[in-house]
Parts: sequence; C-alpha cells; structure tokens
Amino acid sequence: MQRAVGRGRAVAPEGETAPARAWDGRVHPVRDQEDRIDRAVRVVRDAAEARERGAVRDDGPSGPDGMDELSSLRLRLERMTALDKLKSDFMNLTTHELRSPLAIVYGYLSMMESGMLGDLATELREAVTSSIQSVELMMQLVTELV
Repeated sequence: MQRAVGRGRAVAPEGETAPARAWDGRVHPVRDQEDRIDRAVRVVRDAAEARERGAVRDDGPSGPDGMDELSSLRLRLERMTALDKLKSDFMNLTTHELRSPLAIVYGYLSMMESGMLGDLATELREAVTSSIQSVELMMQLVTELV
C-alpha cells in the first residue's frame, strides 16, 4: 500500500506480472450511546469484481456515500453486531459487579442467622432473616438481567 501511495497509482505485489486490482474501501465510525466514536468499521471490496457483478456503476455512486444497498446493509449489520457485543459485555460486567458484593453480604448474614458468629437476640435474628430474603431477591433480579 505504501508503494501505491508513494507512486500515486496502483501497483502489483512484488514478483507479480498481473495488473493490480482496484479496491474500494470505506471506514465508518461506530458511535456509543452518548454519540462518541467508539470504534470504526472498515469495508473493503474488490472494485473490479463488484463492477462485474453490477454492484458499482461507472457513472457515479450507487447509494449513500457511494455504497450500494447490499454494502449498506452489511455495514449496518456489522454496526448492530458490534453494538450488541458491547451491550452483552456491559451486562456481563454489570451483573458480575453486582453479584460479588451480594454474595459476601449473603454469606455473612447466613453465618449470623446460623449462630456461627454468636447468639443473636430474637429481634436481631428476625432482622437478619428479613435481610437474607431481600438479598436473595436482589440476587434473583441480577440473574434476570442477563
């Protein structure tokens, strides 16, 4: 690629006698929920092959930003797939971060209720039992997030 840029024209790979292929490439930003550019999607295609299939017209662009409808749909699919992965990663991290402290609280409350940490007054035992039920409900809600 550097040789092509340096010479200002297409070049064949070293040792090849066949003419170089023409490539059409575009880079599109993928934005996060706050409209910041999070990553980029690069779409590269063999322009000669696309032209042979009729996907690229010689008289100008065939769609938004010079892309045909199929390329546009593929790009949208790539963007949606990337966003879905971001969402899944976020949800997995969030549920992990919520489960960890809940498990610790649940463990200590269970030890208190069982008497492992000493005897509890009746009112305190009832409060601990109620707290355990609340933590169990929270753990169930976190599990249902995913």
